[in-house]
Amino acid sequence: METPVDLPGTLQKILLGCGILASLLKVGTDVLAGLTTKGYNFILHSISNLSALGAPTRSFVLPLDLIYDLLMLAFSVAVWQLAGQSVPMRIAAVLIAANALISGVVETFLPMRLGQAPGTLHVALMATAMFAFVGAIALGGPGSSGLLRYLSYGIILAFIILTAVGLIFPARNAAGRPVATIGVQERTMVVAYLLWVIALAVQQLLRQRT
Repeated sequence: METPVDLPGTLQKILLGCGILASLLKVGTDVLAGLTTKGYNFILHSISNLSALGAPTRSFVLPLDLIYDLLMLAFSVAVWQLAGQSVPMRIAAVLIAANALISGVVETFLPMRLGQAPGTLHVALMATAMFAFVGAIALGGPGSSGLLRYLSYGIILAFIILTAVGLIFPARNAAGRPVATIGVQERTMVVAYLLWVIALAVQQLLRQRT
């Protein structure tokens, strides 16, 4: 007689795996779209440019980004379930879901237009999404253990230091004039967040194995 499958445990592993898959998908989409767009600069141009109205990559990037958002929503469910009675981790799960939902709504219904400054609502919502994932890391740090806790603190500290350095010593071109480096700033924060998601997913998967 076959042993019944532990559906709750199996489902949790699948949902945790969604976080890893989402992170890899996001990075892969950004790199591929950026490399195939003529004149695109990963340092100077924002991530939103690749899904902006009028961008040749919007039809490619938008569906993949929406899949990423759905995978992150699934991952947030796993984080909530495994949080137990930990209030910080439950809030972190909500913030992960909020980041995915806001990003998806803005990218679909309130995208920026290529070559134009983004609207106020677009900027406000994307800033909210950014604060959501920073908050998830900040709350997930105390709610986790081991290397993940130190990784969380390290990421938050790096965010603070990089922001301060960028404000005090803005990047300048050969003529000594300030230049925008929003691309590298955004990608530094997004990649750090995705690394944190992968680390959290791996930690929980290893715990389930033991």
